[in-house]
Amino acid sequence: MKKYHKILKLCFLFIFFALLFYYQTLFKTSNHIHNLNRDIVVQYMTKTNYSSVSKDDIIQIATQFLNNIDSLEIDINTSMLEDLILDNKYIKKAEVYLDVEGTVNIFIYFREPFVRLLRNNETYYYSSDWEILPILSNVDKNLLVVSGDLNKQEFVYLSELVNKIYKDNILNQFIGGIHYNNQVGYILSPKVCDIGINIGKTPKFNKYKINMLQRFYNYILNELGCNYCRAINLQYDNQVICIK
Repeated sequence: MKKYHKILKLCFLFIFFALLFYYQTLFKTSNHIHNLNRDIVVQYMTKTNYSSVSKDDIIQIATQFLNNIDSLEIDINTSMLEDLILDNKYIKKAEVYLDVEGTVNIFIYFREPFVRLLRNNETYYYSSDWEILPILSNVDKNLLVVSGDLNKQEFVYLSELVNKIYKDNILNQFIGGIHYNNQVGYILSPKVCDIGINIGKTPKFNKYKINMLQRFYNYILNELGCNYCRAINLQYDNQVICIK
């Protein structure tokens, strides 16, 4: 009896592994065939597409990539597809996911205008990572205007300063521009009154300094008039200096 049990056990194991091999082969074959007709869905995750790239362009890139993968009969590398899509400089981020049905879902994040940069009497729009954007017409009118002797080394400080102004309700309400001078540093321009606000080469804003600036600026605006000060020096702690 033990001998028959062993034979039956061996037969069962043989049938089990044979079926397992068959289904694995079937799965690979059907998966490969399905890849040739895989659905591709592109979704924009930012409000506006400021570039000329279209969903059809992205689908074409993905289709060519998938066809090459299918011809080589290898697994899809979503990171490689994301890198191919990011060759377009107007796309900031691309995320590729495969759902359980095999659909390729591509989520696109476009670079968006961060500041207006004035140079040689021309206006350029830059993203937050300082990539120049195409000529734009429908942009936020409250974008800060940036000018001066700027280079890539200054972009770190400038990015911090711009983000600080955008995020702070007080600063965002009355600051309209930033100028950089190699000798003086950063100079802020209010939206009302032609007064330069000198904050130095390495500006550091805290809540106290912002409130102090607001009180002083409102006092000039309401009591003394815009012509009372030519500039305001805010480089030093606990004081605001009016330069006539």
